[in-house]
This record gives sequence, C-alpha cells and structure tokens, in this order.
Amino acid sequence: MKYKEKRFLNASAVKGLCIEENWYTNGNNEEYKHLLNVLVKEGKNITTNNIVAIATDIKQHSNTEHETDDISYICYALAKICYTFFEEQE
Repeated sequence: MKYKEKRFLNASAVKGLCIEENWYTNGNNEEYKHLLNVLVKEGKNITTNNIVAIATDIKQHSNTEHETDDISYICYALAKICYTFFEEQE
C-alpha cells in the first residue's frame, strides 16, 4: 500500500500564531489579508514551498530581532499547526 501525506493550514491558526509570536507587526491590513486569504488558501494541500512562502511573507512583515524569527523557525512553527492527513493511494 502507498500513502500520500496531505497538509492543510487554517487562516485562523496562522493568525493566532502570528499574535502569539508577535509576528506581522509591520504589515498593513491589505498585506495581512493577502497572507491569510491568498497565501494560506484554506482547503488546499500545503506543500513545503507554500510553507516557505508563508514564512517568508511573515518574516518580511515582522520585527526580526529574535532567534525565533528566522525562516526555518517560522516554517517549523507553521508546520506544527498544519492538519496532516494520510490517504491511501491506489
């Protein structure tokens, strides 16, 4: 049997993470909407490239003075809040 991993990301969870980590404090409302509505794309399988794009956007709109503000940490934090499913493939 083969299985395929699918990850989904909820915009509310990303918003909560940004609030918790004090990220996206340099973004305006339009930029924040772009992050949540365009980059996150609820219901779409989130790939590694998607996570990196979301993390990059968050970093660009955040004060990045702390060690936990680097891209790899942001990617890790985003991956942790993904809903992951495994589907059996035919």
